[in-house]
Amino acid sequence: MGGQLGETQSQTSQSIKSYFKTLFPYFLSIGMTYEQFWEEDTDLINDFIKAEQYRQTKLNNQLWLQGIYERLAIGSCLSKGVKYPKEPIPLSQDDVESAKQQRVEKLRKALLAKAKK
Repeated sequence: MGGQLGETQSQTSQSIKSYFKTLFPYFLSIGMTYEQFWEEDTDLINDFIKAEQYRQTKLNNQLWLQGIYERLAIGSCLSKGVKYPKEPIPLSQDDVESAKQQRVEKLRKALLAKAKK
């Protein structure tokens, strides 16, 4: 009876090893080293997973934005009503505020120039 318990533990150990061996190439592909995967704290695996999710989200957002620029470029070639932006589309709140300030300053200069006439 004791032999069967040892065999079950050995089988479980082998299946766990096999499972981690199948995961290993994925973690190598997202930048984890051999030592980090096999020897470091297991919490590091979660950090790599979260970092990969951030990278995927960032890439998806970049591709979406690229699609917007392409749509504007094609639209501006095919229709006089569509204008391609003269400046990059603001992405952050700071960019939006800066763009507003630039428009206000441009309008102020135009009004001053008109008032001098």
